[in-house]
Amino acid sequence: MIPSRFNWHAHAWAVYLAAGGLLTAAYLWFPPLVGNGPVINALGLSSSVAIAVGIWLHGPKARLAWMLFIVGQFLFFAGDVYTYSYRLVFGADVEFPSFGDVLYLLVYPALAVGMLLLVRRRNPQRDRAAVIDSLILTLGIALISWVFLVAPNVHASGLTWLEKAVSTAYPLGDILLLAVAIRLAVDQGKRAPAFYLLIGSIVCLLTVDSAYTYALLTGSYDHQLIYDVGWIAYYLLWGAAALHPSMRTLEEPALDARPRLTRLRLGLLAAACLIAPGIRTWQSWGDVDTLVLIGASAALFLLVVTRMAGLVRQEERTATREFALRRASVDLVAAAGGDQVSTAAVSSVHALMDQPAVVHLLLLKDDGAVVAASSQGASM
Repeated sequence: MIPSRFNWHAHAWAVYLAAGGLLTAAYLWFPPLVGNGPVINALGLSSSVAIAVGIWLHGPKARLAWMLFIVGQFLFFAGDVYTYSYRLVFGADVEFPSFGDVLYLLVYPALAVGMLLLVRRRNPQRDRAAVIDSLILTLGIALISWVFLVAPNVHASGLTWLEKAVSTAYPLGDILLLAVAIRLAVDQGKRAPAFYLLIGSIVCLLTVDSAYTYALLTGSYDHQLIYDVGWIAYYLLWGAAALHPSMRTLEEPALDARPRLTRLRLGLLAAACLIAPGIRTWQSWGDVDTLVLIGASAALFLLVVTRMAGLVRQEERTATREFALRRASVDLVAAAGGDQVSTAAVSSVHALMDQPAVVHLLLLKDDGAVVAASSQGASM
């Protein structure tokens, strides 16, 4: 029984995910609904409806971005309706390419432009470092897509030029969406639940799209429902992101726009740069000379990255100390009275410490030293 004071405004996203999860379970295991086209179509439509409800509930300023998300999700839903209904209406599999492919491919620019609008609002000032980092990560992952998905479609025999163009457009659209998603992920904006729901939705879409395209290339696709689960997760997570109260934080500018080269980001950048030699290693397996050359190059690259990381850390520590000293000067000048001077001195020394430590300010008097202030809050 739902409490009378249940806050639907705050928990609509969770209710939506729970209802969508139950309907997905029915789509997978409840015999009358297993693989039922109208069921997955209803789940697809629910995403556009959820985004519209989220806009109404939370009133984001970036309305155009969310409206484009509605358009993108509705186009995906329309493509599903065409694809899943074609067999029921005409008694045959949908042709390729078809009008459904036009609808599906239009999804990518709609979602990408909407996300770029969010990125622009989160980063009102140019962030050259974030742009370069996102390009490195995108190019690294795009190489995998090119080798295993794009190139095989380009060189496939027995396909017309139009069929090749449409086949390659899907992974290229995924790369476009990936690039924008990575740009959103590497900035200094807030990481609220809506952010993770949105990124999770995009990850689900890119993963299932890639798996589906690879299955078509290898001839292993046979209408398995597991692929539908990936697309349903994409629908539901995007709708939940719009319904979550934190969805407005996706448009808020970062409080601290200074670029930071964290260990996680450095590790991801290094991994992205190693994708190309990794693919070459897989292609040259058994060729000892080539493998030694690739391994040595990768080791040299990692050593250079490690060295550069040490220099960056040193520069960051120096910049942090300089910032702390400037702030200490301002606080000391603005202090009025001995207590404020003592507090400013303790906080400044505490900020300069490389590791957490307890700081005491001692005053020397004729009868001994006394603690004037402390980072633990004690004062005398």
